[in-house]
Amino acid sequence: MSQRGERHRRSSCRTFIAPDPITALFEVEALPGSVFSYSVANPFRGAVVVGHAVSRLNVVDLADPANRSIIDTTRQELTGDWRGYRTPHAAPAPTQALAHAVHQALPATHGILAPSARNPSVSNLIVFHPRGLAVTPT
Repeated sequence: MSQRGERHRRSSCRTFIAPDPITALFEVEALPGSVFSYSVANPFRGAVVVGHAVSRLNVVDLADPANRSIIDTTRQELTGDWRGYRTPHAAPAPTQALAHAVHQALPATHGILAPSARNPSVSNLIVFHPRGLAVTPT
């Protein structure tokens, strides 16, 4: 992953960074479909993509299969469709629970590098706040 990324989604405690604007738009479903086929903008899902430079961060690299095997997870589990967990009374999605566990267990960790759910050729960076986020607009 390059040091330049594209922010595409921010929650109360995490910023998600993709390596390019197209992946960012697919991740937030502003572009439905696949990065491998023609797609048109989703009129019901707006998004703003902003370029950023990211300094070195201490992250858990789940893009590496060897690291995934240590915690007994797979690329499929990390990139699976967790939309069923969006209902009001659903438990947190397994990926959300994993991020929370990493955030709690490793206080020196700034975030997680994980495979993209929408573009299998790249990884996204999920940065925890306020752990020294050093992202500056470019």
